[in-house]
Amino acid sequence: MELPPDWGTVLPVADIAAGERAFARCMACHTINQGGADGIGPNLWGAVGGPMLHSAGFDYSPALREHAAQNPTWTYDELDQFITAPSRHVRGTKMSFAGIRNTEERVALIAYLRSQGSSGYAIPAPDPSRQPGAEEETPAEGEAVEGEGVEQTPEEGAPPSRTRKPPAPAQPAATSSPQN
Repeated sequence: MELPPDWGTVLPVADIAAGERAFARCMACHTINQGGADGIGPNLWGAVGGPMLHSAGFDYSPALREHAAQNPTWTYDELDQFITAPSRHVRGTKMSFAGIRNTEERVALIAYLRSQGSSGYAIPAPDPSRQPGAEEETPAEGEAVEGEGVEQTPEEGAPPSRTRKPPAPAQPAATSSPQN
């Protein structure tokens, strides 16, 4: 399973103009102007970070109402999953749109949607574990790391290999005696 985008990294640099162009595909069913009328689909002004069933009076599908009971907010991850493949994410939705498989296009679209009445919905901080230079996944406690803890003797004639020394034991913290 693919990780969702790191919203704290991708949203601040997303191409909102590209998102607006991507929204052209949505305009057959949705409006996005403040106070705009619902179309075949609900008006999307202020939808990002808002309630999933945000458009009062819109006839949402029973499947989306049921989904919203468990996932009441259009979070970045929820929108990303829904826009990727609506009928796969919410089985039984009335939305017949096939979805947008391209991650960059979805991120741009979500950034554009956020710019339309949802700018108060915070962008999370970047995930430090997903930044360039972050350590790879660390093994679970007690799990062996390849080559660690195993002494290997070089084969005859092979050049000596560099081996890691075990870490030095931690030194106890210096304590100071109370002064009288």
